[in-house]
Amino acid sequence: THPNTLRADHCVSFGMAARNGRSRIVGDGMLAAYLVGEPNARLKDVVYRRFNYRMTTYDEVVGTGKNRTTISQVDSDIVARYCCADAYFGVQAEECLRSELGGKALDLYENVDLPIAMILCDMQAEGIRFDRSLAMETLEDVKRQRDVLAEVVNDLVRVAGYGNDIEGSINLRSSRQLVDFY
Repeated sequence: THPNTLRADHCVSFGMAARNGRSRIVGDGMLAAYLVGEPNARLKDVVYRRFNYRMTTYDEVVGTGKNRTTISQVDSDIVARYCCADAYFGVQAEECLRSELGGKALDLYENVDLPIAMILCDMQAEGIRFDRSLAMETLEDVKRQRDVLAEVVNDLVRVAGYGNDIEGSINLRSSRQLVDFY
């Protein structure tokens, strides 16, 4: 996807993440549906309520249960019709819902929600740097601190004279034992 491509759809972040694209988001039907107060923002539900049209579901395309297959094994004409309907009605639903927004809701949609959606899509595409060795070191450090704390608590239990009632030690991860001690 070219970086200057404008993109309006229903749940744009899903489409952009799936395509790893960097279009400029100019509309998202799911965000608009939320602001309009739709009880269910799924595309198929919005289209049915707004256009009185029942869209084909993914399960109808790939099957269910033991008859389920992968979309790559479905006839390409069926997949094309399904995908085109999603693309077409995604844009139509966004335009319809946007037209129902007014005043502050429209301002929020255009100047807050859509720019944030773009930032979130960029973050999903880029990912984050994760230092596995630092994470493992931190985990081990937290475990050591937990063990030291457990020893201190159990020493306090014994000094306070509760050792016999609690059979010598308290499992800090047991809320029942902590309640009994407290």
